Amino acid sequence: MKTKRFFWVLIALLIVGSLVLGACGGAAEPVVDEPVADEPAEPMTGTYYERAMAGEFAGTVVSMTGPFTDEDAVKFDSSVAAFEEATGIDVQYEGSKEFEATITLRVDAGDAPDIVDFPQPGLLSTFVARGEVVDVSTFLPQSSFDNYNQSWWDMGTMAGPDGDIVAGVWHRFNAKSQVWYPQAEFEAAGYAIPETWDEMIALSDQIVADGDKPWCVGIESGAATGWPATDWLEEVMLRTTSLENYDAWVKGDLPFSSPEVMHALDVLTELWKDDYVYGGSEAIVTTFFGDAPTPMFEDPPKCWLHKQGNFITSFFPEGVVAGTDYGFFYLPGIDEAYGSPYLVAGDIMAMFNDRDEVRATMEFFTHGEAVKEWLAAGGALSMHMDTDLAWYGDDIEKGVAALVADATSVRFDGSDLMPGEVGAGSFWTGMTDYFSGVADAATVMAEIDASWPVAPMAAAGELGSAEAPIKVLFVPSVDVDFMIAGGELIEQALLSAAGLYVEVSIPTSYAATIEEMCASPTDTVAFIPAMGYALANQLCGVTPGLASERYGWNVYWTAFYVARDSDFQTLEDLEGASWAYPDGASTSGYLYPQALYADLGITVGETIEAGGHPQAVRAVYNGEADFGTAYFSAPLLPEGSWTVDMAPDIPDEFIPDCGLNDAGKLYCGDYRVLDARAAIREEAPDVVQKVRILDISPEIPNDTMSFSPDFPEDMKQMIIAAITAYVGTDACAETLCNESFYDWTGVGPIFDENFDGIRIMMEAQGITLENIGE
Repeated sequence: MKTKRFFWVLIALLIVGSLVLGACGGAAEPVVDEPVADEPAEPMTGTYYERAMAGEFAGTVVSMTGPFTDEDAVKFDSSVAAFEEATGIDVQYEGSKEFEATITLRVDAGDAPDIVDFPQPGLLSTFVARGEVVDVSTFLPQSSFDNYNQSWWDMGTMAGPDGDIVAGVWHRFNAKSQVWYPQAEFEAAGYAIPETWDEMIALSDQIVADGDKPWCVGIESGAATGWPATDWLEEVMLRTTSLENYDAWVKGDLPFSSPEVMHALDVLTELWKDDYVYGGSEAIVTTFFGDAPTPMFEDPPKCWLHKQGNFITSFFPEGVVAGTDYGFFYLPGIDEAYGSPYLVAGDIMAMFNDRDEVRATMEFFTHGEAVKEWLAAGGALSMHMDTDLAWYGDDIEKGVAALVADATSVRFDGSDLMPGEVGAGSFWTGMTDYFSGVADAATVMAEIDASWPVAPMAAAGELGSAEAPIKVLFVPSVDVDFMIAGGELIEQALLSAAGLYVEVSIPTSYAATIEEMCASPTDTVAFIPAMGYALANQLCGVTPGLASERYGWNVYWTAFYVARDSDFQTLEDLEGASWAYPDGASTSGYLYPQALYADLGITVGETIEAGGHPQAVRAVYNGEADFGTAYFSAPLLPEGSWTVDMAPDIPDEFIPDCGLNDAGKLYCGDYRVLDARAAIREEAPDVVQKVRILDISPEIPNDTMSFSPDFPEDMKQMIIAAITAYVGTDACAETLCNESFYDWTGVGPIFDENFDGIRIMMEAQGITLENIGE
């Protein structure tokens, strides 16, 4: 068409030229009728795929690369053959066994193919972050989005330099959430397929009662030993917490040491207990994963249940028949709130060059037709809603696809999305160490968290660099010398975990800490109590990051300490008594007591600002004040847990036995003391014998790690992740987790609305930063 148009334009120019020459001299030439040149073709209407099917892009070429080689490459070529014939687009696919290495070289050299097939979205995300990938949501029709479960689009949405983009379209997948069982023997034994987790546990118990082991488990895989356990932990995570938490865990924002992941590991540990596993729990690590299901096919079966992806059938004994010798069912959900999730792995097609024919090919991949021939040949599953189950050539794959179609959500294999150091490194080895008994859960999880790649150092002069360190403030609530030494360790920890330089300091008071945060709105982190946070938020918009936990409690109380031999029996008896308090801005030590005095109509006598919680207790111990106020943390009981309806102090019969144990902890019999008296136990090991708790206040939210109002969000998340991972480690035992410091045993998220009760009390008492401590 272009050649014909050029010919007629050339003729027209020659004619015009001859007319011009004639006008300049000589007689006029006869008029010649000019041929009419072709008008430019009107663009076709419809989606890019529809325009391609109408032949608009015939003769064009779309280049592709990915990991498909050998038989898989043949299956891929056959799956696009009908599209090529119908559209005239030549899809040229070149597979590579060294795909991960070569694709980076090609993109860096400016030689990226039009479309790249990524079997692991984690690698794709690195190119998305660099702005190399086309956002397919800019051209795909709504019908493409409607042809997938929304979870697939969630997983394909990635962070680009200018915000999130839809980084590609999903092509085929493998499913992992199936439990395989010896069907004929299973039915003969009268067992029923469980539809809930509880039913599955009941089935396991029944198999144990019948003298067998329910579960066939093996995680040995040479250098990759441990990966089946990571799949299992991912399955439990999807069934015990939200998709948002799962996604945060995969990205490193929710640490392995978090309560959510630790709970999932507890659930898996209970399922893999000795009574349930063939060969006993000690066989888990030494059994090759491909051999694990083999005992199901012995006569009689030695184990009955095996969870694994649909590929595992290739490891089944030769000659066994699907539907007779074995079947499968969906691994049930645990918590109804999280529906019926499915764990998957698969291929996502990403677009690197933006041309019409490339857009049309990408849209084609959103149709089930794009994998129809592959489904017939076997070795793939389709996530497309318009896929006909009749297209499957393998009954097992057809059945698995039907299960996935009923899933309420899908999520990609988490370890495949994590950085290699974690997903194919410490996560594998950590699960191996844990289930072999080499290390306990807390140690394993802390080690995995510590293996997460360290963030690059901030550039010179940028926030977090040595020249511009982040300010980290601690309120003076415990021994200052100890806090200074601990602060140096925290500086080292944040540098190691997040690549950030910080500078720890301890202002002279709670109010000074708040003023410092507001005066440095872009670069300050502070460990402040609940009321301090509420004041700082009111003053300049400080935001919360984490709240502490102590032995399972995320709240604490004010304790009123008096001499054990005093006559005080109720708070009203404190009328006119001298009072030692930590600091005029201390929530538990001053502000809450003030509110209680006003409510009860108490007017205290002389007041003594002691300078910290231990000092307030010390003032009572030394007879310098009639009573003191400081924090109260519940004691650890010999059996069970302390509850708010119990007396706050140690039972009288154990008081004579109070003292330090060999580890330097304060115990009264089998009761461990954790309130503020424990802070002076070394200098006053008889503190419980001399100082008792008169009463405690209503509960108060625990202390926080909060951020100045304009602190960079990405750096905030890095610090939250680093501190969350840090809590529970041996290093933390010398700082935040030490009972002479803050005595944290865990951390968790906290939100601004959690402080509304504090605000109500502040408003009722007229408490502001200006009058705090008056």
